[in-house]
Amino acid sequence: MTKIALAVVHDRSADRVLLIRRSDTSDMEGWAFPGGKVESIDGPPAEMETMCRAARRELAEETGILANGGKTLLTRTHPRTGALVTYVYFCEEDLGKSAPRPRRMEPKKADTCTWMPRLKVGELFGRGFSQMVLHKIDAEALRAKSTINGKHFAA
Repeated sequence: MTKIALAVVHDRSADRVLLIRRSDTSDMEGWAFPGGKVESIDGPPAEMETMCRAARRELAEETGILANGGKTLLTRTHPRTGALVTYVYFCEEDLGKSAPRPRRMEPKKADTCTWMPRLKVGELFGRGFSQMVLHKIDAEALRAKSTINGKHFAA
């Protein structure tokens, strides 16, 4: 089964999400989260990189943004392709406390990459699974706001 890791990068301070416009699709006007196939790594035969590592690698390859960490938001089987798709969440702490300027690193794969207001992303993606991803982003932002000095408070 093909495995796909997507990087869901949220700049909480400006409430915006990193998207790329893929040149090879007409879905949602080509806008998508950066990501791609999980690859085999050196080691035992058929050993695969982790979803977080794959999302970090794809993020760097497609936008030039280097990230640490990452947290799995959700996983699903894509209804058309049958691929196992994992959405990996990154925020300011994973990017070194700032939201760097993305650069289009793979012109054959993507026309552009940009920060887009989260509400605009919701309008663009419409109803469906991507809306569920946006709700998970909201939940992560709320969780971060309710944590002070490592202590969690009810929001």
